[in-house]
Amino acid sequence: MKNQTTPTVHLTTIAPLLFVMLWSTGFIGARFGLPYIEPFTFLSIRFGLVLLLLGMLTIVPRQPWLSQPSAYGHSAVVGILLHSGYLERVFFAIDSGMPAGLTALIVSL
Repeated sequence: MKNQTTPTVHLTTIAPLLFVMLWSTGFIGARFGLPYIEPFTFLSIRFGLVLLLLGMLTIVPRQPWLSQPSAYGHSAVVGILLHSGYLERVFFAIDSGMPAGLTALIVSL
């Protein structure tokens, strides 16, 4: 009998690797992108792309947690706090001249 897997199993298998890869490349992208664009413009573009990607990953496969209307509000609040409280300051620090590796080390602590 052939082992059948669902797309959800594949997503749960690759999601941690994808998360780590995308999260860690944010510092590298900030370092190389910020000399050419303002930090908050760069973040706005990044957030727009993330919104499209995560929208497709959650709405298209009909994730069960989306059946609760409060899930949308909770996700929005967490996203806004995470990005305004964390990423804006990281991008500002890198734009001000702090090395991306040092910035990553400090926020990891």
